[in-house]
Amino acid sequence: MKVSINTAVFLEDMQNGVSQVDCLKKLIDKPIQDIEVRGEFFQDDTRNAELNSIDKLCRAQQWQFYFSIPEELFTDGKLNENIFDYLKMAEANSIKGLKISLGSFKTLEGTDTDRLSEALKRSEVKVTVEN
Repeated sequence: MKVSINTAVFLEDMQNGVSQVDCLKKLIDKPIQDIEVRGEFFQDDTRNAELNSIDKLCRAQQWQFYFSIPEELFTDGKLNENIFDYLKMAEANSIKGLKISLGSFKTLEGTDTDRLSEALKRSEVKVTVEN
């Protein structure tokens, strides 16, 4: 059986100030294959440390680590430049996949799609675009 947990199941705890890593610690030794954290539930000043702790927890528990980006890939027809920072963050924290909303565009600049395509080819991180 494959069990995946999105930290959104701990929404009430997180709204009461419990970190995602502390929520995930409740799942230690449970038969879970992968976890997905939500970018919008991190505090800017503690995000990197928390991601590092989650990475260590995932390695110890042999969980695959995924991250949901709280942004859109395209806004007003332009590529969200933050995607490149998210790829670096994912690589630094053994995150296997990123999930991001498509956003909106009518036409795309060739340079935007070329740069994104090249970055994705160089990265081992899987990017899933939804909506």
